[in-house]
Amino acid sequence: MAVKERVGLVVSDKMHKTVVVAVENRAPHPKYGKTMVRTKRFKAHDEENRCRVGDRVRIQKLALLVGRSVG
Repeated sequence: MAVKERVGLVVSDKMHKTVVVAVENRAPHPKYGKTMVRTKRFKAHDEENRCRVGDRVRIQKLALLVGRSVG
């Protein structure tokens, strides 16, 4: 089975070795058909604290390293 990957924007880097990544999902409204933008925020592990706010990053789902952090 393939590893689930998502691309998003770093919106917070204030935590130690963790960043918050906002992933946009565009989908049509079921009844009206207008394209809606839904944003989901994920916490991701950043071992070397290299990511900064505004960086575009790719995250993938792995076994949990920290309680609430993805990959």
